[in-house]
Amino acid sequence: MNNDILGNHYRNIIVMNMEKSTYDLSKTPNVGLVGNIIANNTYSSGNSERQSSKPPVTAALVLDGYGNVCIQNNTLQNPGLEAEVYVRTRSTKWTDIIEARYNTWGCENTRCVRKGIYDAHNDMYLPEVRVLPFVSRSNELVYTPDVTEGLPQGNVLGGWLNKSITLEAAGSPFYLKEDWTILPGVEVFIEPGVWIKPATDKGILVLGRIVARGEKRKKVVFGCQYQTAHCSFWQGLVFASDDVRTSPSELLFVDVFNAGYKGNTYGAAVQSFSPRIIIQNSRVVQSRLNGIELIGPAVKSIIIKRNEFLNNRGVGINAVMAYARSIPLKSKAKQEYVGWPSDVYGVDNICERNSKMLIVKDRALVYYSHGKQHAGNYFNCTRAIRSELGQNITIQILQFNLQYFQLEIFQGSSPLHSRRLLYADQTNDSLPSDVPINSSSVTIRLYSSASNWDTYGLQSMVFSIKISSDTSAGSIGNFVIEENTFFNNCLGGVNITTFGQSNWDININKNIFHRNGFLTSNRAEHSKAAIRLNIADTSATLANNYMEGNHGGIHARTHSVFQNNKLNIWSNQIILTTKQESIQVVEVEEGLHTQQCSIDGNVIKHGQGDRYGDVLHLDGVVGTVTNNYIYNNTGLHVMWWTTPANRNTSDVTTDNIIYYNIARDANNMAAIVAGGSSSILHDNVFQNPTFTFEMTSEGSSSTVNASSNWWGLTEHAQIKQRLRDRGTGFPYPEVSIHPIIDSMSSYQTG
Repeated sequence: MNNDILGNHYRNIIVMNMEKSTYDLSKTPNVGLVGNIIANNTYSSGNSERQSSKPPVTAALVLDGYGNVCIQNNTLQNPGLEAEVYVRTRSTKWTDIIEARYNTWGCENTRCVRKGIYDAHNDMYLPEVRVLPFVSRSNELVYTPDVTEGLPQGNVLGGWLNKSITLEAAGSPFYLKEDWTILPGVEVFIEPGVWIKPATDKGILVLGRIVARGEKRKKVVFGCQYQTAHCSFWQGLVFASDDVRTSPSELLFVDVFNAGYKGNTYGAAVQSFSPRIIIQNSRVVQSRLNGIELIGPAVKSIIIKRNEFLNNRGVGINAVMAYARSIPLKSKAKQEYVGWPSDVYGVDNICERNSKMLIVKDRALVYYSHGKQHAGNYFNCTRAIRSELGQNITIQILQFNLQYFQLEIFQGSSPLHSRRLLYADQTNDSLPSDVPINSSSVTIRLYSSASNWDTYGLQSMVFSIKISSDTSAGSIGNFVIEENTFFNNCLGGVNITTFGQSNWDININKNIFHRNGFLTSNRAEHSKAAIRLNIADTSATLANNYMEGNHGGIHARTHSVFQNNKLNIWSNQIILTTKQESIQVVEVEEGLHTQQCSIDGNVIKHGQGDRYGDVLHLDGVVGTVTNNYIYNNTGLHVMWWTTPANRNTSDVTTDNIIYYNIARDANNMAAIVAGGSSSILHDNVFQNPTFTFEMTSEGSSSTVNASSNWWGLTEHAQIKQRLRDRGTGFPYPEVSIHPIIDSMSSYQTG
């Protein structure tokens, strides 16, 4: 307080670096800078203007690390430095602030003041330095922002926009020199033909609304103007409005190139946390990770139609919808791959450096994710969480996929003085879904040594924190992906995860998937497919899609602790799938509820699976496989279908042609594994002579009813030799084949 710091020659005059000095997380340090004169300090005799689009090299005051900071009644006038205040503490919400009121900056308006501050107005992942009111050069208090603040300066964009505008084609191109935040209630209309050219690392945060309506021959372009042009890698578009009363943002005939890059962290070209968004007739090309990222639980209605997702380094569309469960579960959260992004705007990170204590009013998501370009380590990521009103809270582990980690959960706000409730490390392949807590606060500590995501995939862990008395469930959401093209996306086409109690209706129809999932260095092979679903409390229909040459076809994992899972896979063409299954549906855990699955009218041919994968693999689900044409595929089995013996269900396979598929390993292998609790296979063609056996009842708990099928043979004894059951000396239930269809023509006319 009340110091004069004048005429010094240093890069930075005051540096406040409040790192992890104590484990008592309830005692976040409070720091005040009051009544000081910091003026006429310099560092270089050269140009002291900060380079546009880059953080300052020199500053009077540098803020970093933890703590609550108040800067008040000071004079900060240092024209020989690039900035008066430089904030380096990361933030997760645009509402995070640092108080800096009643200071003198040597300015008459907020635009002048902002030129000397590097904060959320320049980088959306930093807190805002709140400067109003400030003392002007004429010694008067200024209470209102400059009306031009955040408006384009000529054709330069950046800062916080608090007035609706239109970007006209006549003013194009526009240069994004700083992060540009469109504040709540503000709309930006973008005319056809507008080109926005971003600087490296910069992005657009949409808290209001963007309406970019290009035309077929006059598109709106973010990034490179042409696909082959050289341009900077930039952060992309982040939609984070939570206002359900306004119309959604629209991207129509828009091109987004070379986005998804922030520092050394790779993300998505377009991220959305808004309840609704419309993306149509657009292209997302060469993102550093995913094309579009959709993060719940706020997301309610998404329409993505007639777009192209080309050459993105991750997946074309990655959606993660998470909602806290209304009731606790006596089950385990199993380790499984989920494409949780490494940088999520507006969701709290366990390793967040801005504030140790997270205050929860009703519920919140907390996550950890490592998805950086290079290998790295995070140690002692510790976060205390407390109920705002002192009510007891509950903690749910919704998902985890970590290679090397140690997790500790403590009851209370300090690991030093609290009881440890949970310890787990990499030897645990499952964790409790619910951790009982009899306290209004909890502390999570996570050690994680993460490796290159190219090799091991994205490492992540997701928690839900909610007040114990809150029993509300997730509201219904609708997700439409239709008539899009996905080409050469390295980790797959579409990846959708719903966990907790999400209550979603997903429709993926009439899309084209070609050559997706071919990033060969990623060892998490199971995570790569044209479509990958990991669903809980969700109904999904995948129909009339064309898939050719993808690393995997349709891979789905269902969580049976919820009743409403239903999966329909209808009338898709799945051709030339390499390595992995063409269709795979697996129940993650043996929960209380039956998982319904219908596979009907699909054409699956020329798949090139390896010796470990099946063409069609169903495990733990029940339903029907009907009217499919499965021809000339290679794999361990053509169809594997098993359900738990305790499920009193019927697995029905009818009217399929399963014909001339090729065994990767014919040694004692069967084309069809009918291992359901009650398997019925009628009116099919089974003719796969390269397999030692046509069918086995291995895993079945009762006789398999395989009557009225064509086996490519007419003699009963010959057919029986093609069955791997009790009749051929194996300890499996009988496969009953009478009556048989005695010719292909009889099958066709029948």
